[in-house]
Amino acid sequence: GGIFSGSGIELSNQFNPTLAGAGNHAIQYKFTNSGGCSDSASNSVVVYSLPTVNAGNDTTINYNNTANLSATVGNLIGTASYTWTPTSQVISPTSLSTQTVVLTASTLFNISVIDNSTSCINNDDKIVNITGGPLSLASITSSKDTICSGDSVVIVALATGGNGTVNYSWTSFPSGFSSSNSIITTFPTVSTSYIISISDNTTTITDSLRIIVNPSPITNFNIVSQLCEDESAVAMTSITPIGGTFVGQGVVGNTFDPQISGVGVFPITYTYIGLNSCVGITVKNVTVNALPIVNISDLASTCDAESQVILTEGTPYGGVYSGQGVIGNKFYPSSVGLGIYTISYLFTNQAQCSAEDSTTIIVNSSPTANAGSDQQISSGGIANLLGSGTGGSGNYSYSWLPSNKLINPNINNPTTVALTSSQVFTLNLVDNASSCSDSDFVIVTVTGGTLSGLMLASQSITCVGDSITLTAVGSGGTGNYSYQWSSSPAGFSSTQQIVNVAPSSTTAYIVTISDGALSTSASQFIIVNAIPVGSLPSDTAMCSNNQILLDAGGGYASYLWSNGDTNQIININASNLPYGFTDYYVTISNSIGCSIVDSSKVEVREAPSNLIADDSVCIFIVPYYVFDAGPNMSSYLWSTGDTTQTITLHTADYPLGNNNFWVSVYDNIGCFGSDTANLQLVICESIYESEDGNVVKVYPNPTTAIVNIEIESEYQEDISIDIYDNQSKLVFSNNTSISTTKKTLRLNLDKLSKGVYIMHIKGENTYSVQKIIIQ
Repeated sequence: GGIFSGSGIELSNQFNPTLAGAGNHAIQYKFTNSGGCSDSASNSVVVYSLPTVNAGNDTTINYNNTANLSATVGNLIGTASYTWTPTSQVISPTSLSTQTVVLTASTLFNISVIDNSTSCINNDDKIVNITGGPLSLASITSSKDTICSGDSVVIVALATGGNGTVNYSWTSFPSGFSSSNSIITTFPTVSTSYIISISDNTTTITDSLRIIVNPSPITNFNIVSQLCEDESAVAMTSITPIGGTFVGQGVVGNTFDPQISGVGVFPITYTYIGLNSCVGITVKNVTVNALPIVNISDLASTCDAESQVILTEGTPYGGVYSGQGVIGNKFYPSSVGLGIYTISYLFTNQAQCSAEDSTTIIVNSSPTANAGSDQQISSGGIANLLGSGTGGSGNYSYSWLPSNKLINPNINNPTTVALTSSQVFTLNLVDNASSCSDSDFVIVTVTGGTLSGLMLASQSITCVGDSITLTAVGSGGTGNYSYQWSSSPAGFSSTQQIVNVAPSSTTAYIVTISDGALSTSASQFIIVNAIPVGSLPSDTAMCSNNQILLDAGGGYASYLWSNGDTNQIININASNLPYGFTDYYVTISNSIGCSIVDSSKVEVREAPSNLIADDSVCIFIVPYYVFDAGPNMSSYLWSTGDTTQTITLHTADYPLGNNNFWVSVYDNIGCFGSDTANLQLVICESIYESEDGNVVKVYPNPTTAIVNIEIESEYQEDISIDIYDNQSKLVFSNNTSISTTKKTLRLNLDKLSKGVYIMHIKGENTYSVQKIIIQ
């Protein structure tokens, strides 16, 4: 579960001396446990240089002559030992320079050099070609007769005799390989016969060599491809075949622990060694994503009388607030009461990794102001105001308005100056411990003298939709007042002393005050200004690697966005937001203070992915294969040049083995995605036993003409027999019926040319695919 490091380390825990190069190499192993504590150990390995060997250039001699062999050797640390092969063709096989025996056939000579101090071995070849005498194929040899699928094999064909000019022509069966060299290197994926034809333009000789290819184990496993660094270890699942070994940083047994690996992209390698010592390897990458860095700054204390507190302190923008009294991005103090409350902010990034931060907010008790009862005094008299407060800490500050009508406006019970007209006094009460505040007003009515009236407005300039409080104050007369309200434009009326209005346009309000004998009137113009007009789209979408601009509209005095930005236009980068929808709000204010809140939902859409998948099919069982990149894309482009959602492949048009395909797409908002897949085409051969227990045997195989098909079946059924050549062309077809437990069918295939064919045997309960060879 730890990490190896040092020059030459590959595949997490393998040391490759070729990659490291000659020298003394330090290897370190470091392990970090779940508590973040680490320890390490070191060791070293010496890589020696190989001796350099040059057997000399290939040479040509006449038939029935000898040739000199002389090699040069370098880069030795100590003495060396030499061996020429084939030893029977060399006079002194352990000498660096020697001579061949009399040669009548072209021969490949190899010298092997061992550095006696390091035991490092290297070798080189030299071909002695023979001219004269009859043209013949001296040898056709391979570096290996049996290999695993995907391995390389070197095949050497040596011609001898002839007129000195020899042409080589290689072909293969199954077809697909050709060369004009005497030495070839090939990578067969199935057992293959390599046919060599040599010619000196007079005589042509053909021979072949068969390379047996054992299938490498088909390995696979599943693992979550995206993890967060704080997640627990996850198990590798659907492991096939079972019994192999996992290696990789963060791998512990059959699990992967992101807390050990750390953040990054880590290859996980599964290796399985099969019965023929063939190795199957599957490598899958696991991306361990970092957690987002999340912060919520301290919140100022608030008062329980506050209607709401807008939360903007969480970063990065786009997260979710939670806690008692929290709805959306607002905290409602009045819903929770006094106390200390935890506000949490959770943010999830595009990798679906989440982190959370918390802070607290204090809700203090708001005081309640009481300006006392309304009073009535005679003209020229004074009034004693009786203000008080309740709630909160009890430590209050008082402030009365208008202050010029009071002897001392900063105490709870000030005395007025001599009043000749009625007056409204407002008490502002502040709790000194919490700064929470409240206000109240009292009307002092002055009687006697001439009747007069006054209208007070909470504000004379307002915005469309805002509410205004109008208060009618009568002075003089009897003091027994009644009120009648009207407006221009007409439409408003009331008989209350205090009214609330919300005009949609500039309006004059008139109140007539009567004391029972006389009447007077007062008026007030309320100027109503237009509010800004929002221009944000209701919703918009962008790809995960893009950015968009949100424009709140020009010509206004100020802007305040929910992410704290104060510009008219903000640039939103998708990489900073989670997938899905994020709400953006902007408060737009004009030069006279009117404002609105506009909003837009911004969707961040993940790039299209997982469009196509790897697969393996039998070429003759599945003549056509369909790749489907999925619906709802605006455009498709395949590696085949097709531009449709699906492509249909004729499997016979592609070579056996691995065939890679890719597709790229754009969705309806222009998000780009691509994917690749490997389609492995194989020839399915061997006895096939169906789920119902039916067994099919074909013999003799190879054959010259006659083939017996033995079918063991529990059913009576019709059987079709179809034979295809290596180009997937149907060359033979036959139908028959079976009604016994075991039946043998005899076919005469003498009209088919020599070669390899695929036989399909199909019935309602029987299905088999066999490879047959006709010699």
